[in-house]
Amino acid sequence: MLTRPAGRPSHRPVFRSKSFLCQAASWTMARRVVTKVEFHCGELFPRVGFIVTNLGTSSRAVVRFYNKRGTAEQWIKEGKQAVALTRLSCHRFRANEVRLWLSLIAYNLGNLWRRLALPTPIGKWSLTSLQQKTGGRLSSTRVTTGFC
Repeated sequence: MLTRPAGRPSHRPVFRSKSFLCQAASWTMARRVVTKVEFHCGELFPRVGFIVTNLGTSSRAVVRFYNKRGTAEQWIKEGKQAVALTRLSCHRFRANEVRLWLSLIAYNLGNLWRRLALPTPIGKWSLTSLQQKTGGRLSSTRVTTGFC
């Protein structure tokens, strides 16, 4: 799987995936491991990744599923860093719900602004990168009207 595809290299990444059973010394049973090999234009060595899973679908479907999951986890991480999405320190449930909604609105407005108002190269940056590199501060409105 690690040999380069024949012919001219594609400008788009070339993916290969394959699954096999493997049992580590600490495991009680063999598990399915899906290997993902990516060939990128201009890179000398391929990128190799392993996914241990119990999903019964094809290798490509497993890779697609975990790629989407990783993307969603990156969005959650960005929301936590950019607008303090998980800062829910109020004693009442309703107040924490309001804080979460305001943080989500701030996050969505920041993404909308990033995609529509910024030049194309900068528009692909994360909200956290925009804060650090431009010195801007995207913040949600604090709930200080007696909710907490």
